[in-house]
Amino acid sequence: MKLLFNDPDARFAKRHALVALLALNAFVLFYFIIATADGVPSFDSYWTETMHQSERALLTTLALIFTALGDVKWMAVLTLITAIIAYRYKAWDGLAMILLTSSGFVASNIVAKWLIDRPRPPFEAERIVDVFGSSFPSGHTMGSVAMYGLFAWLAYRLLAPSAKRTILILVLALLPVGVAWSRTYLLAHYATDVLAGASLSIAVIAVATGITRYYVYKKTPRLRYGSYRPDTYKTQSAE
Repeated sequence: MKLLFNDPDARFAKRHALVALLALNAFVLFYFIIATADGVPSFDSYWTETMHQSERALLTTLALIFTALGDVKWMAVLTLITAIIAYRYKAWDGLAMILLTSSGFVASNIVAKWLIDRPRPPFEAERIVDVFGSSFPSGHTMGSVAMYGLFAWLAYRLLAPSAKRTILILVLALLPVGVAWSRTYLLAHYATDVLAGASLSIAVIAVATGITRYYVYKKTPRLRYGSYRPDTYKTQSAE
């Protein structure tokens, strides 16, 4: 049998905890900025006005494509397909990461929006996309960072080094950037909304992968092994 990850050690859980803590600190910082500002923070005002004045037909089309790639329905379909593949190959650790990350970003986004309840940018007449709920943090950004970020991380861990792997990881890493930009360009969010959403999702990924790598490997050895593992990783006999 081959391990999905061949370094099951508690020190990795500590590293993931550190990343989660730093990301949460960034999220709190962005909240502090909007909570203490007299009205809309100057950075948000500047960025939103810049996006408003830079409207072009080509950019609008591109923004609509990116925002569709971050839509919750597409995220749900993508997550379901990936989870089915992980289940099919009995990659239980990968399946656990997918389920923890997807449920974590949904729950944290709902709670954060409910607690903070920030109004959307005041461009209802110009806005060409439907928006629901509060503005902070951006759900599209959270979903794209959480899921595309997790997929990029899994691709890095699972696939053998190659040009194709590098291109795939770059595409997956850049997609959330495009989604975040599109939400501000389409006047659905302020800049701090998408930055806070990205920070919170990084924390979710760190917690989900940290829990899996520690709990699955340390506490539940029988879940370590699946029928599919890439040949590039170290073979280890089942305990």
